[in-house]
Amino acid sequence: MKEFNIVRNIINTEFCNSQKKFLYYGKLPDDTFNPEETVLPAVSLYFNLIDKDKVIPMVQEFGKQQFLSDWGVRILREDSPMFYPRGYHVGSV
Repeated sequence: MKEFNIVRNIINTEFCNSQKKFLYYGKLPDDTFNPEETVLPAVSLYFNLIDKDKVIPMVQEFGKQQFLSDWGVRILREDSPMFYPRGYHVGSV
């Protein structure tokens, strides 16, 4: 349980982009964070790892047109420069 609380704290403090009210996708080798908004943080929401005050803004983003398609939720926002509709991790549902 101690390790769980340590990791949960790291996710909610270090990986939280408070300006965009979103979780960073990952940490880069130079100790900066990947700012790309993806649906992948939804996994941490599912496992109740995110502070309640951070959940609603993230879920609201997942419900916007940039993430949604007629057949599901995209991993990456369609307005991202990395978006490619046929690529699994860069656009498809």
